[in-house]
Amino acid sequence: MRRAFLLQGIGTVGLHAIGWPLQTAWAAGLLGVRVWPSQAYTRVTLELEQRLVVQHQLLDQPLRLVIDLQDLQVDAALRQLPSIIPPDDPWIAQLRVGQFQPKVARLVFDLRQAVRVEIFESLPVGPYQRRWMIDLYPDREPDPLQALLNRRFAARSDEPGLEQLIEDLAKRDVQGKAAKTATSPDQKTAPSAKAVAPASGNPPSESGPAVVSPPPASTASRIIAIDAGHGGEDPGAIGPSGLKEKDVVLDVSRKLAERLAGDQGLRPALIREADYFVPLGQRVRKARALRADLMLSVHADAFTEARARGASAFVLSDGAASSASARYLAQKENAADELGGVDLRRRDQDATRVLLELSTRTQIRESSDLANLLLGELGRIGRLHKAKVERAGFAVLRAPDVPSVLVETAFISNPEEEQRLADAGYRDQLADALHKGIRQYLVANATTGAKPR
Repeated sequence: MRRAFLLQGIGTVGLHAIGWPLQTAWAAGLLGVRVWPSQAYTRVTLELEQRLVVQHQLLDQPLRLVIDLQDLQVDAALRQLPSIIPPDDPWIAQLRVGQFQPKVARLVFDLRQAVRVEIFESLPVGPYQRRWMIDLYPDREPDPLQALLNRRFAARSDEPGLEQLIEDLAKRDVQGKAAKTATSPDQKTAPSAKAVAPASGNPPSESGPAVVSPPPASTASRIIAIDAGHGGEDPGAIGPSGLKEKDVVLDVSRKLAERLAGDQGLRPALIREADYFVPLGQRVRKARALRADLMLSVHADAFTEARARGASAFVLSDGAASSASARYLAQKENAADELGGVDLRRRDQDATRVLLELSTRTQIRESSDLANLLLGELGRIGRLHKAKVERAGFAVLRAPDVPSVLVETAFISNPEEEQRLADAGYRDQLADALHKGIRQYLVANATTGAKPR
């Protein structure tokens, strides 16, 4: 079977990456190549000075992806591209590069499994020139919850309570199906009635949010989604000495996950597990698919003035931002998709769908409770930028059924705070503080009878 596609740049549109930028520019305008491998998808980035016409074909027997780059000659950087594909990449078995025609460079990917290919152009932004993104996804999108369980089996097969978690999740599915089929006649004819759903973290139905009764403590397994900001093509903020936000927050997030994994009944799930980019909309969707009880997005941002300092906590605003600085930070974070490389046409569709289903009142209230507790703990180890929870329209906080908080651990643009963030011991303290705040929130919810998700 042969499937062919033609894509042309029209101007509208875990691991550390390795790249070889060219030392001298030449007619084709190729500036460099980079690879961002992960267990979620693999991205190959070609950075150029000019527009390209890109044609690709997916071939069966054997599985191959053939990409032709018109008006491009094979150079030293492109020749070295095969050597930077990790040998254990889940999608790519081998890559071959050659000059197919005098003005056509050809890339042939030998594939390990069927893939879904997305190729799109990203216009110049930030430090980057024009880029072509070649993304290889699994042909069938895996269930994030099952993937979490599979990774836990592989890494810690003897983890206490893992079997109980699997059993609990199976019960959730059974209870969910039973709730749908066991609705009484009166409930069917009363459109204003609210369904009673199991504590599964499923998104609310179209008829309205579900009223969820807390499960017995012995079977209550809470899933905590931890979102390390930025990643891959998007380094986030960069400190005066060159420290990258994406590296700091990934380390803090991993440390936090380690602490949560040691708590009975708590299951951490890293939205970004290594150095690769995840679009903002996908971060929200993954948290919901995981049936997360809460989501924490970890950052270490920069401001226009180096003297800005201190930790902050933000929740979603259903109106105007709570301050000019909150609005500025939200605008910066929401621009991450452009820097990280997202097909803008798809992103706009996703954003519209999320906004249409957004029901914020309860989510903001519960998020604010969590944010206050996190601020209290962060204030014990360092200075707070503002002692009150701030609100702004952060795209990553738009899960209507998951309490979500974005934490700025410090300002990496401040030389003193950058030095602290570079210290592994201080990152341990940050993880400890966030861990304590999350535990306090979950205990308070259990005490007050607030619904688990």
